[in-house]
Amino acid sequence: MAARLVGLFLIITGVAAVSRLGAQKPAGGGNQLGTRPARALTLPGGLKPGQSFTLEADRITATLSRQGGIYHATGAVEIASDGLRLGADEMTYDSATGEATASGHVSFDSVRERTHIEGSHAVYNFVQSTGEFDDFRGVSDIRLHDRQPTEVGAHPLIFTGRKLERLGPEHYRLEGGMVTSCTLPNPKWTFEAGEVEVELGKNARLRHAVFRLFDVPVFYAPFLTYSTSRTGRQSGVLVPMVSKSNVKGYVLGDSFYWAALPNLNVVAGGELYSARGWADHVQVEGRPSRTSEFSLQLDGVLDRGVPGAGGSRIRQGGQELRLQGSHESAGGFRTVLDADYLSSYLYRLVFNNSFAGAINSEAISNGFTERQSGDGSDFLVEFHRYQNFLSTGPQTSLSLAKLPSVNWSAYAQSLTRSLPLYFSWDASAGLLDRTQPGFATGAMSRLDFTPRLTMPVYTPLGSFTGDVAVSSTYYSDSQVTPQNQPPGAAPVLRDQGLWQDAVSAGLQWRPPAMEKVFSGPGGWLGDRIEHVFEPELGYHYTAGVDQADQIIRFDAGDILADTNEVEYGFTNRLLAAGAKPGQSRELASWTLLQKYYFDPTFGGALITGNSNVFLTTALLSPFAAQAMPLRYSPVSSLVRVSPFTRFDGEWRLDYDSHDHHISANAFTGNFHFGKGFVSGSHYLLRPPPGLLPAAAPPVYNQMRLGTGYGDALAPGLSVAGAVAYDARTGRLQYTSFQVTHNWDCCGFSVEYRRFSLATLRRENQFLVSFSLANVATFGNLKHQDQLF
Repeated sequence: MAARLVGLFLIITGVAAVSRLGAQKPAGGGNQLGTRPARALTLPGGLKPGQSFTLEADRITATLSRQGGIYHATGAVEIASDGLRLGADEMTYDSATGEATASGHVSFDSVRERTHIEGSHAVYNFVQSTGEFDDFRGVSDIRLHDRQPTEVGAHPLIFTGRKLERLGPEHYRLEGGMVTSCTLPNPKWTFEAGEVEVELGKNARLRHAVFRLFDVPVFYAPFLTYSTSRTGRQSGVLVPMVSKSNVKGYVLGDSFYWAALPNLNVVAGGELYSARGWADHVQVEGRPSRTSEFSLQLDGVLDRGVPGAGGSRIRQGGQELRLQGSHESAGGFRTVLDADYLSSYLYRLVFNNSFAGAINSEAISNGFTERQSGDGSDFLVEFHRYQNFLSTGPQTSLSLAKLPSVNWSAYAQSLTRSLPLYFSWDASAGLLDRTQPGFATGAMSRLDFTPRLTMPVYTPLGSFTGDVAVSSTYYSDSQVTPQNQPPGAAPVLRDQGLWQDAVSAGLQWRPPAMEKVFSGPGGWLGDRIEHVFEPELGYHYTAGVDQADQIIRFDAGDILADTNEVEYGFTNRLLAAGAKPGQSRELASWTLLQKYYFDPTFGGALITGNSNVFLTTALLSPFAAQAMPLRYSPVSSLVRVSPFTRFDGEWRLDYDSHDHHISANAFTGNFHFGKGFVSGSHYLLRPPPGLLPAAAPPVYNQMRLGTGYGDALAPGLSVAGAVAYDARTGRLQYTSFQVTHNWDCCGFSVEYRRFSLATLRRENQFLVSFSLANVATFGNLKHQDQLF
């Protein structure tokens, strides 16, 4: 969250001068923390009845009277009471008034306020808890334990000045001071103020403030205020945001932060796009209890539009709502909600500030409440909505919804002690809805019950696992596809129920793995290299799905089809083993699988010329789709590589054995070396053979690359860049370059972005942020959008 403009200066002065002040070592002298003086006296006095003080010094003399005594101490003097310590080379204490006068290497510590102050001279009254320090220096963010200070933050704020007054507990006044979190004596930035009055837990008021960067005055304010609440929360206006874009024009915006409740925050604001209109932002975060939390984010643009044909304007605005929450009840129920509503894909494509967010055409909402019992059963109530925008035009999206669905399942339970026979089942009932261009079901019901028997057997020839399942599903509505309908056309809804009863059986054989151990070179490859070969062979049979073309599809359970197939393949693993047993890790693996279909039409469910996806093909590869009867599926290859902790990669490839070419390719990899990194991905997807031109999508061929060097949180220079390239069109869709330079107490970042998304978005952005350690970050480059 951006810091408030008024808070920029007060967080430096107010918090620095008073709140959570911390830990620089005291100046050299007899009052060094940790030094044990030679003599000690216990003296009466204080704010509370019976409170006493401890006076320690190398030499103590006293003048006593009926009213009290005046104590004069020299050499490593320290007087302490109730979490307060005052130290000096020389000190005089009047027990009648509770006032101490100190000089020479004066130091003051408050455990409760986490304050450490040093000065040349001080007068402090322990009864009234007031004092005055001359020519002082202090540090914020320390925690005092015994006599040892420990820094709480990485960059404690340092403050110096002419005079510091303690007006009472948690009440200070600073005159003629300077504050920074940079290393002295040449700080990169400072904040100078004529006067600051601070009440811890309430507010700080600042008068005549000047902010300097590299000793150059940047900002002056006659009066500012800031919250010094222990929670750091107070309602107020945030830092204004100013930027420019060739799409939005000049951008000017601001937000208001409202600390509505101790466990509820609200941020609401807007931005004016001089070329387009208004943008709105609302963010709500809350924690109703220790076991529940929620957040709401609403963003939108009221767009004036871009010029169109005939003097019209094409409006590209919209709204997006994101709601997240979780709750765990005492009864064992866990409830989770992650909802995403998008009114227009065109809005996201034009106005989203990240490339991944702009090209994402999906809006997915999930919500469930679940209770897992100790007997192996699971009860789940699920709400789900999947929306995929098929184009940028209105009313061209596919929507699938569960409103809701109740699921009850039991994990595998042993039926008999003599045989390894296990029984499990899944049952569900729900209201469903599917909407797409030209087709809408409205609320319809689906009931499903699937019991399953599984029997694993282990022999010297390997492991054999057999399973038998019966699936019975009822749909209250069905669909029909008219004859001579073009590919991709919408079916016709039929108000007629449909029962589907299917039987599935399978046998999986995993022969014993073959392995061989080789001597390794040592180091990150290990002392031994082990190669493991794991073959597998399986047979699968499903029958009874006689009306697959009439089933309205919502999820994986609705793409079940008759099949009679054999699956075969193997996995190669390369392991690095250490000198001791158990010290091994996987360097690389390669899995190769293919299926042979005895029935290439899947019981007549395959429609030639259309893109067909069945459960059996989807289980083999995420890219599997068939448009014509084929005996052999594509060869699915998956390679995973992780030779050392700084590199990992995955390469998935499907080879079309019919047309003898690569039908799908997906690669992702990340490599870190020292302070540098390189990450990349490539995705290639071709239509399946036999797909009619009217239903064939274009070839998808996308590449992304990101690289950088440095650490955005460490001192020094850091650079990073990212590109997204469409190899089919030969266009750079996205380019980004960021430069960051950090000093010991501040940092500056500049980022350039260019979007080139078809003809809809050609935008150049320049983003800037400036960070002050222990204060805030200012600018329009948000942390979550940076390349590092």
